[in-house]
Amino acid sequence: MILPTSSIQFRGLEVLITPPLTFSDAGDLVKAPDSKVYTVSLILQSLNSNEENELRNFDGKGKRGGVIAVLREKTRSYLDRLELIFANQKYYVAWKLNWNNMQTWIKQNKLHVSPTSNLINVDAYIRDHKGIYFFTWDTEDKPRLHFEHAALEIHPHSIFAKPISDKVLEKGNVEFMGTRFDNVGLEMQLFASEAIKVPTHGFEHFKQALEKYGVVEEKDFLRVGCAMLNYIDGNSIYTLSFSKKIVDTQVLFIKPNQYIKTIDRTSGQCALLIQDSKSRNLVLGASFLKSNNVQIDTQRGFEYKFFCQQVTPKPLLSNDQVDPTCDFIHQDRGQQFYDSILNSRYLIFIDQIH
Repeated sequence: MILPTSSIQFRGLEVLITPPLTFSDAGDLVKAPDSKVYTVSLILQSLNSNEENELRNFDGKGKRGGVIAVLREKTRSYLDRLELIFANQKYYVAWKLNWNNMQTWIKQNKLHVSPTSNLINVDAYIRDHKGIYFFTWDTEDKPRLHFEHAALEIHPHSIFAKPISDKVLEKGNVEFMGTRFDNVGLEMQLFASEAIKVPTHGFEHFKQALEKYGVVEEKDFLRVGCAMLNYIDGNSIYTLSFSKKIVDTQVLFIKPNQYIKTIDRTSGQCALLIQDSKSRNLVLGASFLKSNNVQIDTQRGFEYKFFCQQVTPKPLLSNDQVDPTCDFIHQDRGQQFYDSILNSRYLIFIDQIH
């Protein structure tokens, strides 16, 4: 279903389709029996302060949890739509679609969820099916991939990602623990790589700096006692930053809480999802996407554009303070850089995939 990305980020909105869709190895929706009916449900996080962690399921049959009104209206020839008015905001939920109608939605790039089948290659799918995508995670291990085209029709005033420049920038600079690497290429691996991979020299530098915390390399991962994570997480020198020459500031930060993975609290060992790329490339994997709900635009050939989430602008108190809802603003830049992105999302990076 098409929902504004900011709502997913701040309100915990998800879409659930039952029964699960099945795809062929060509990425086509497998035909279901005529009797099969799909229910598209909206998962809406309660805004009640006493139940802020509760997820509520709206399946089109009931009124629950703060819905001011539920109005059913007929839209187009193939779709029943519910209009949910919640906290003065409207969300649209499609429901009870048969197989033919579901197939129509997918072919029109109005809906896509990553299949539960292993037959489809997600990287290949988005390469061959151009569109604007964003990612959410139902669980720790189950990503969903959504189209966002129709959101402009439903929410015409939504602010969508705007690139800083249409020029494809193939190289950039990486600064890792104070060490600068020029002309570092970027490589994107959507699900093939869970770990973030940094250039070899930076990885070795990182590993040496963490030796005092008991970090060891094991099976290509760095492992450390979980009790030491607070010390690592609290030290800003372990920020991996990426910048493009087009912007006179750093626009991407990979922070420890984005690549720390708990392995076994019983044994007290945790893994860092950061590896040696064994090249001069910076590879951003699933752990980065998961932390930032990165949006991907594949409409221009094989060119991938990555954007951070839209943020809600808030007044700055001084030049060295920034909106806490966006982790990517360099605090040294303060008001100048913040003003430049006040009315839109800002570009994280552009990568060319052949």
